[in-house]
Amino acid sequence: DLIWLSQGSFDMIVRMDWLSKNKDEIVCHEKVVRISLEGGETVRV
Repeated sequence: DLIWLSQGSFDMIVRMDWLSKNKDEIVCHEKVVRISLEGGETVRV
């Protein structure tokens, strides 16, 4: 489960099996993680 934190800046550890299961991706050159939501929206962390 993803826990949303309202912080200015933070580090997080994301497990590869969680990323692949949810079809999310790490975009290194943008320094973001793209997380797909059920409604088709994408969150950039």
